[in-house]
Amino acid sequence: MDDPYFGGAVQDHGAHTVSVQSLVAPDEGRWQEHLAARIVPPVPSASWPVPDPGTFIGRAERHLSGDDFYRHLWTLGYHLGPSFRWIRDVWILGDEALIRYAEPAEMNENPASYEIHPGLLDSVLQSAVTFAVGLPGEDATEQTALGIPFAAARLAFPGRPVPGRELWGHVRATRRHDGGAGDLLHIEAADLHVFYPGGGTVLAVEGFRFRQAPRALLQRSLREGGDLAYALSWVEQEPAAEGTVTRMWRIAVVGADHVPGLPEELESLGHQVTVMGADDHDGAADLIVDTSFRAPDGTAPDDALAAVLALTERLRAVPRHIPYAVLCADGAHAAPVRESLYGLLAALEAEQPDRRLLRVTLAEGWDDATVAEALVRSLDEDVPETRLKIGAGEVRTARLRPVDRGDGDSARVSGDGAALITGGLGALGLSVAGFLARRGVRSIALMGRSAPDEAARKVIDELTARGVRVHVLRGDVSEPQACRRAVAEAARDLPLRAVLHLAGVNDDNAFDNLTTASFEKVFAAKAHGAANLAAELRDHELDAFVLFSSASGVLGTAGQANYAAANGCLDGMAESLRAAGVRATSIDWGAWVPQAKGGMAASAATRRAIERMGVRALSDDEAEELLQQAVEEGHTRLVAVALDPERYIENAAGHPRAALLAGLAVPRPRRTTPEADGRPRGWLAGVLAGMDPADRDDRLRDTLRDMVGDVLGAAVLIDDDLGFGDIGLDSIMVIDLRTRLSHALGEDLPATVALDHPTVGQLSAHLAELLLPADPGPADENGPVDENGPADQVATPPAEIDPADLSLDELIQAVRTDLASKR
Repeated sequence: MDDPYFGGAVQDHGAHTVSVQSLVAPDEGRWQEHLAARIVPPVPSASWPVPDPGTFIGRAERHLSGDDFYRHLWTLGYHLGPSFRWIRDVWILGDEALIRYAEPAEMNENPASYEIHPGLLDSVLQSAVTFAVGLPGEDATEQTALGIPFAAARLAFPGRPVPGRELWGHVRATRRHDGGAGDLLHIEAADLHVFYPGGGTVLAVEGFRFRQAPRALLQRSLREGGDLAYALSWVEQEPAAEGTVTRMWRIAVVGADHVPGLPEELESLGHQVTVMGADDHDGAADLIVDTSFRAPDGTAPDDALAAVLALTERLRAVPRHIPYAVLCADGAHAAPVRESLYGLLAALEAEQPDRRLLRVTLAEGWDDATVAEALVRSLDEDVPETRLKIGAGEVRTARLRPVDRGDGDSARVSGDGAALITGGLGALGLSVAGFLARRGVRSIALMGRSAPDEAARKVIDELTARGVRVHVLRGDVSEPQACRRAVAEAARDLPLRAVLHLAGVNDDNAFDNLTTASFEKVFAAKAHGAANLAAELRDHELDAFVLFSSASGVLGTAGQANYAAANGCLDGMAESLRAAGVRATSIDWGAWVPQAKGGMAASAATRRAIERMGVRALSDDEAEELLQQAVEEGHTRLVAVALDPERYIENAAGHPRAALLAGLAVPRPRRTTPEADGRPRGWLAGVLAGMDPADRDDRLRDTLRDMVGDVLGAAVLIDDDLGFGDIGLDSIMVIDLRTRLSHALGEDLPATVALDHPTVGQLSAHLAELLLPADPGPADENGPVDENGPADQVATPPAEIDPADLSLDELIQAVRTDLASKR
């Protein structure tokens, strides 16, 4: 878990508690609780009887081997690693089971490093489901919902297991009356006891429970620990700091004919301006403004490459200490050249952190005066931003923001069509082929420059065994004829619906050592390959044309200025193609290590390098979801990276390129508790008890409105009849509201109380009835007494809530409330 927090407290009502949380969303102050417990006096070990293994085995009705047990769990969808398989034998007698544990032959960690190894602890909990395995007529299939551990009434751990001693377990299960004989999801509870032969308790768990949770919910909860999909967004620039002093600057303008009014505006602000040609140099300038790329001649890769080579030559001739600003036009037509240049600058500032490189995009409505003022302010403030967009009287700065699912248009790659993957025989191409096959694509063409190696042949055989028609095509995407043949061959069986361009090479070197050939080499496969494909696809109606770009053009990677520029060209081409009606998407991938065989990020040295940058390698599962998100939601550009913003900013060491992540990395808030306001548990109940009945409802409603405002983090006018969801409370906030109310009232309220009563008015009425029920009046002493109470007071069970509709936090709280009600 990330950033764990271990907390303990003595509550006002005397209970000692302990909890474990992790901060999963620093920008939202959102914590995930992993464990909550109350510390109670120990129970004498005599309360845990130890069965005699020999006698139990002799009477057992069924025997399971550990292999049988784990094979069954695997089929259900519980995929456990070797160090989490400690169960060796199981003997079952009615609702009891005897378990023999043994350390697995293959262990990822030394058990001696733990008080109790996590794999052993998990295996003890697994023991509760052994009753469902191996029953006659039972066919195990993968489940859409899984039973997961949730709670225990009591847990005792007298001491760590003695290495080398044999361990046994005894399970006593309580079944629900509506469950089948072997339905593990209908086991109400289980007592688990781990002991040594002849006596001696290692671990005892009483009242252990698990609950059914939809697989989709669990998968979603695993992703809540961090964002992987990002987009570049633009926010209004903060006002200038008070007291900023503007001095007279020497500013050199290159290619002033592209922005003819800019020199005059700069001079009108009191600065010394020099207009230079492309080949001129001014080593005494405080700022160089290069406007020569504002109006590119074309959108082809050759145009982008020419611009990149020209800027490279100029930057090498300029002293590093002089800030350099590049002005480019906004819009699809200028995108290939603009994004190529911006990619080059991103990589260069990572390699040469003493440089200050400013990208200025001139959006619709821009004017010379606003540009001049923005440039001067940037100098006054020591170039705090690396990306500006200037429109009609406004200046915006670039920020990387998380992209939620559903932020784009809905689309899907058709399963009745074919797909073409360039670079298809490489590590990433083989993984992508598997992704497409799982999405129902039945015909896949893999294009590569060489024959399949052993790893590629293995994947091809697996795809073929699943019924996918795989075509292996030899060719180089930088050659138009090869692309023409590949497109024709890919569409031979079925209409071509998806093209994914992964082909590429890198030729890394220090910026000053990169040659023209180095730039041409990476542009050939990346940019020219994409252009060749686009030309051949004009007559094909595609669901998706995906260009695999690199996050190096956004976050910057030292030694890859040519690679970042070529990938930036892909980003610009996607924008240009999308404007022309093609469903093109560029994905700026961070490091990704595919399962089939290592990619560029597979080596240990590479992993260490990217981790220092604040980036970790994506897994195949994460990459598959990101690819699906980019394609099916119709994004033009998506940055797909497992990013640690704090580490990235730390690594930037004060460089303004870290401003791109402002908002993703914020000071981590302290986790507050309901007790933080200084009022004791039950304070509100005490206030209400001393009030006249006519005033109680008003006071309760007033308090509820204040609490809702506190949870929202804003002082807003709360409508008593407006739903909490409409007000803006999400599922986490609803749980927060419930926690605050429980503390104020001194009552353990159900986790779903604000879901069941979703307005201030409804919740107030419910709480008033719960705490201060109406006086039933004097009893009739002469009438019969119903031991069950009046019929109209019989409790009605709450309506069933679909677990799929709850977040993981809500599900945890609901189970916790369920357990409390059964004590």
